[in-house]
Amino acid sequence: MLTELRRPLPGVRALSGSAEAIPLPDSSVDAVLAGNAMHWFDMAVAGLEIARVLAPGGILAGLWNVMDDGVEWVSGQPHQDDQTADVRTSETSPPPEASPAHRSSRQPPPPGMTGLDRTAS
Repeated sequence: MLTELRRPLPGVRALSGSAEAIPLPDSSVDAVLAGNAMHWFDMAVAGLEIARVLAPGGILAGLWNVMDDGVEWVSGQPHQDDQTADVRTSETSPPPEASPAHRSSRQPPPPGMTGLDRTAS
């Protein structure tokens, strides 16, 4: 992934690390964002590491894609929690051009988290 980032943006500083071993100094960032990834973290370790690198008043934002059933073409798609769905054989239609691009909503935080933002696109 770093190779793909550096190809179009060779001047961008990119570091190898993980949520459990963030290669940054203490209190050095205002925000930590994790897109569709926090369920993979060892939160007993990653939580302490994230807290270490966050500056006072900094935030942790966990971001997840969600299915927006209010859009017709999306409502017909199989959901991840539908154990009987077979994505390989489902029929799909292209999204209509007039669909809203992005929407955000505030959701209740899971246990142990201070906040959780969800986006749908």
